[in-house]
Amino acid sequence: STGKTGVVQAIHFNRLFLAYWFKRYEEAAEMATLYKSRTMMPLIDIYHAFYGGLTAFHFARRSSEDGPEEWLRNGEKYLSCFKTWATHSNWNWSNKLLLLEAECHF
Repeated sequence: STGKTGVVQAIHFNRLFLAYWFKRYEEAAEMATLYKSRTMMPLIDIYHAFYGGLTAFHFARRSSEDGPEEWLRNGEKYLSCFKTWATHSNWNWSNKLLLLEAECHF
């Protein structure tokens, strides 16, 4: 049901957020993968894209044995979302866009 999906989505996002901030990147990557984007929770989708992108770029530069190309593609997908959102409201999204771009080029 939609209500249960929303609860699961919120739990995955909260776990992603906490794992990223406590530098548990493997857990953050797992939560980013489990999270399913739905239009019913657009604010959470935005922050999922932000922290999912940061996590992807972390793993992209971590080591060559972890498949950096796949992580880089995932990060660039999230970065692309922020580029689109920034065209609609630069004031709201440019700070996160710039941070994701910096992480991409680090």
